Amino acid sequence: MVYIIDLLERMHVNAINDFYEFCLFVDGSVSGSSNKNGKWNEELRDSTHEGSLIQYVDSAIKKNEKFNYMFLPRATTFPRFLRYKEGMHYAFHNDFYQINELRTDYSISIFLNSPDEYEGGELVFRYGNMDTEYKLEPGQAVIYPTGLMHKINPVTSGERRVCVFWLESIISDSRIRETLVEYADTLLRNGEGLYPFIGELEKTRYRLIRNYAQF
Repeated sequence: MVYIIDLLERMHVNAINDFYEFCLFVDGSVSGSSNKNGKWNEELRDSTHEGSLIQYVDSAIKKNEKFNYMFLPRATTFPRFLRYKEGMHYAFHNDFYQINELRTDYSISIFLNSPDEYEGGELVFRYGNMDTEYKLEPGQAVIYPTGLMHKINPVTSGERRVCVFWLESIISDSRIRETLVEYADTLLRNGEGLYPFIGELEKTRYRLIRNYAQF
């Protein structure tokens, strides 16, 4: 499944966008293909400022209670900061199963600027012969199992800004992992209605985590 959560607060997004105004960006081929027909974007690579930005965003992500509750991260990659200007795009692809010795269980894309600031640039997922598009508000994240085919539509005007990173869950079994994420999502969305039973439901969740987690 694909999940949407509010991952960064407005103050975090504003701070990141401030960095976009003065940091150095290079061709996105530094972290992928140099074939512009497949991948054409720009990535922040600034030795002076990049470290402090990564630390700031990584800290904010790790403090998000809903994110940690649902996805049970064992580790995450450092965030990458991308931009897509007019004409830029990323053709259909799936992300690699390992990045820097970390198993990529989930891919995360955090939208950093308003959808009103650019045309095109939708994040598109392919399910069988059907495509689903996402274009979210700043601070919202799309979280999906790594391996799901996706692309970025060409930006026809303006600039698309996004932060991406990958997560390794403490649950290595993909079936149990997705069950636990769906379980947590259900508890969070129906918390008040389930209140009389929440203790018993959480007990079951904890038992699954204890049985299958690899810390």
